Amino acid sequence: MRGVSLNVNVGQTVALVGASGCGKSTTVQLIQRFYDPEQGTVLLDGRDIKSLNVKWLRQQIGEIEGVGSVLGQGAWPSSEINV
Repeated sequence: MRGVSLNVNVGQTVALVGASGCGKSTTVQLIQRFYDPEQGTVLLDGRDIKSLNVKWLRQQIGEIEGVGSVLGQGAWPSSEINV
């Protein structure tokens, strides 16, 4: 993945939609710190998420994974995140 930038406002719901293998799950896993990026940083309110408590961070994020038709998005696979 290169050049990914995602700005989400408090209380906003974001759906990541795309073809299989395009990075939806990877993006969610990086945000939830299931692993750290090899290059670059993941920031939350301007702070590197490596400085945050992982348990707290994951409690702040709601996630639904599924086929887009379940989420009203047609046939695209998707991940929905609520922060």
